[in-house]
Amino acid sequence: MKRILIADLKENEKCKISGFVEKLRDTRYMVFVVLRDISGKIQVSIDKTNQPELAEIAVKGVMGSCVSFEGNMVKNEFVKLGGVEFLPEKVVIETIADPSPLTSESLIDQRLDYRWLDIRNEKNEFLFQFQSYLINAMREYLINNKFIEIHTPKFISTASESGADVFEVKYFDRKAYLAQTDGNGCWA
Repeated sequence: MKRILIADLKENEKCKISGFVEKLRDTRYMVFVVLRDISGKIQVSIDKTNQPELAEIAVKGVMGSCVSFEGNMVKNEFVKLGGVEFLPEKVVIETIADPSPLTSESLIDQRLDYRWLDIRNEKNEFLFQFQSYLINAMREYLINNKFIEIHTPKFISTASESGADVFEVKYFDRKAYLAQTDGNGCWA
């Protein structure tokens, strides 16, 4: 079954969704999983009475684990996440995450040490999305005004500035250096 992004779900259409477990709530009769992918998030609801085997698998997915569900999305006015929920028929735990070393009180040094986890935070992800939209708008403006984007080499054969610390790499059988620019394309 082909995977569909959460934002592209259609009501009562059988499909597969995959993402990270953002929240997991195991109650007496139900298991609720808030699943998040790049396009959004949705509540996955599993009835323990009717689907005990699915509930047993789902509770193994700790926060940050990657999980896939097959089933369909239905409307439910009691669900806070957009009034829809996903009712699964199949659950697959793709990867089980270790407990996150980051908390809401983590300082910048620890957040940078675990940057790949830190950017999963909605606020940080929003900053990257905003940056992408801004760069795209600037690129569109420049293209519409007949500018040409030029990408310069990122590795060069000699250090570009004397006396400065340079990043040296072995490039096949030679030394190469990281060009000391902002790393973005130029416009002419």
